[in-house]
Amino acid sequence: MARLLLVQYPRNTFLFNVSFVLDARSDPAPYEPILRKVALTLYSLEEDREFISRPETRWQLHRMLHRILEDLNARKECLLILDDANLLSLKLVHVVQVGTMSRGAEKGGSKGPV
Repeated sequence: MARLLLVQYPRNTFLFNVSFVLDARSDPAPYEPILRKVALTLYSLEEDREFISRPETRWQLHRMLHRILEDLNARKECLLILDDANLLSLKLVHVVQVGTMSRGAEKGGSKGPV
């Protein structure tokens, strides 16, 4: 959860969450760095220009989140130009667990996918 403490907000605080809904069989680990990056970008945009809290920019937020969803699902990466000074580059990377090998590698054969 991100939290901005500024006097312009009711109760001097603005809270928001960013999350993805994944299939129950999906490994959430590859999505965690992407969520952190999206949350930090939104935090910065809100701090600089009230990107999330202003009703006039909500359509941009909706479009941005939809594009992230579409691009990550289709190509496993997303590049968004947010404005003249900001861009958001995301790439879904498969996380390989340390210590896991394919059966062939255990017997001295070739290694599995890296």
